[in-house]
Amino acid sequence: AQLKLSIQKLQAARALVAGVVGISQIVNIASNFYDSSKMFRRRIIHGKEPLLKWGIDSRIIRLAGLTSDVTEVSVQFAPLGRLVPIMKDTGAVKDLVWDVTQGGKVPVIWEVKKGHYGFKKG
Repeated sequence: AQLKLSIQKLQAARALVAGVVGISQIVNIASNFYDSSKMFRRRIIHGKEPLLKWGIDSRIIRLAGLTSDVTEVSVQFAPLGRLVPIMKDTGAVKDLVWDVTQGGKVPVIWEVKKGHYGFKKG
């Protein structure tokens, strides 16, 4: 009887540990998904994510520099992804970037590395 009671205690402990490990794995997966989603959105907003390849047969490349009133107006009339603003610093036009990328969801803007704007290596 004592042996049977010990076995039942060990089985209960094993089930408890398995449950805690299972829950921690689910939390870990959710955390990783959130972190990768946040990193993807940050890369889109900073113009580091590759452009969409589907659904767009041609693009208009617009060198916008730091700021560009023409780009801001053109983006309102161009279909999503058709006009690609190439920015010198996306931080200088946060509102425009937020609108163009639909809140950091659609990669349709590029930022050139500092010091490379206007050069072939940019």
